[in-house]
Amino acid sequence: MSAKQMFILFLLSASLLLVGGVSQVYLLFQKSEGQAVFLLLPLALALIILGKVIFSLYKEMKQGIPFNDERSKKLKLFAAGHAYFYSLFLWIALFAFKKYFQTDDLLLIGLGGMVFLLALSWLKTQKQSGNME
Repeated sequence: MSAKQMFILFLLSASLLLVGGVSQVYLLFQKSEGQAVFLLLPLALALIILGKVIFSLYKEMKQGIPFNDERSKKLKLFAAGHAYFYSLFLWIALFAFKKYFQTDDLLLIGLGGMVFLLALSWLKTQKQSGNME
């Protein structure tokens, strides 16, 4: 996939996430539920991460840097390996406290945590490799 296609994909993802998240928060605030506040933090975090990725893709696309070279593939595999390892600890902790959660909450927290750990691991790997400015 070319850098231009990835840029368009991430831009579309960010816009869909923004529209869906804002509409969901608006509907929850109309019902005056306190859950809307808890939805704002992951929405803002996802938008910040997507914004950083979109900005770096745009910068690389303008400079003519290829999106998938051997080094970036190895960095993605390294970050994914670390995220997988840390997500195992997350699932173990969640199963230890499963009597305090309902099943669907447990799955949502686990999957959301895995996504968060992957993003965190990817950002940490990018920063350590000197790829972020």
